[in-house]
Amino acid sequence: MSYTKAFLAAVGPTSVSVYFDGRSAGTDSYVFSNDMNGDGASGNDLIYIPRNVGEMNFDTLKVGPAGPTQQVFTPAQQVAAWDAYISQDPYLSTHRGEYAGRNAARRPGYIGRT
Repeated sequence: MSYTKAFLAAVGPTSVSVYFDGRSAGTDSYVFSNDMNGDGASGNDLIYIPRNVGEMNFDTLKVGPAGPTQQVFTPAQQVAAWDAYISQDPYLSTHRGEYAGRNAARRPGYIGRT
């Protein structure tokens, strides 16, 4: 949008402009961190997005060295956390029961200013 007005005839017109530049900050892919399909490449295998909690299968997860500071996460805790994460994510929540698409998840947009 632009507005121009001649305030002083000897100086010439003055213009004021406003420019809006809004866009996505990029794309992401949801991938496994290891080599799930055995092709020899790690970190590029797209995840399957479970349709519901019945499709989720977790083992007990122990984090940290054995002892009183070790954290233990039960399969039920992990299922609840993963389901909650999927539910709050705009891409994952609308693609349940599918494999994630490469570069299909869009990062939140931002507004550039000039």
